[in-house]
Amino acid sequence: MDFEIWAKTQEYQDPSAIEPIQLKELHSHWIRARTSPDAPRQEDFSIDAVKQFAGNIALVDLETEPKRARYMLVGQNLKRLLGKDPTGQTIEEVYPPDTAKEVYEAFGKTVHERDASFYQRSYVILGKRFGYYRLIMPMRLNDDEIRRLLIGIYPTDPRITDSEGWQAALKKFMLRKKEFEGMHPKKLGKVWESSLNS
Repeated sequence: MDFEIWAKTQEYQDPSAIEPIQLKELHSHWIRARTSPDAPRQEDFSIDAVKQFAGNIALVDLETEPKRARYMLVGQNLKRLLGKDPTGQTIEEVYPPDTAKEVYEAFGKTVHERDASFYQRSYVILGKRFGYYRLIMPMRLNDDEIRRLLIGIYPTDPRITDSEGWQAALKKFMLRKKEFEGMHPKKLGKVWESSLNS
């Protein structure tokens, strides 16, 4: 296997490809909560039916003025994976700008289509693989507007249960990147040339 320093892939997948089984079951509960082809109302979605997934779900409120998304509820497993508790915070308060942009794009896609979206993201950081499966399910309150998003997230590797592993790899990568970028072009050229003779 080739050693990769940094790579990331992401793709939306058909709901028939949802994994792991916990997200598939969560999606089935969301489907059953629908009383029409439209997204279900939050009150029709029984949280009691999905208590076994509570650690890996989040509930997001979509505010209208100004337009932004805020975490209302975040499961314990997700807090450990993130390394902090984002409850009550907006997306831009929780994530750096590039990640917040991707999250808002995913939310926008889900709201626009008024249907669940399933997404897989994978990272390779200094040869170590990390990733997650994310299912976003839109819900209405009492009118037709999508005002809530129920999100289920599971790591692609079930052995990853907290932020320690991926954050340590990312810090190490950023440090190496900074050291490399800090090299003066002449010094970099000398290091490059000397490595040819090794």
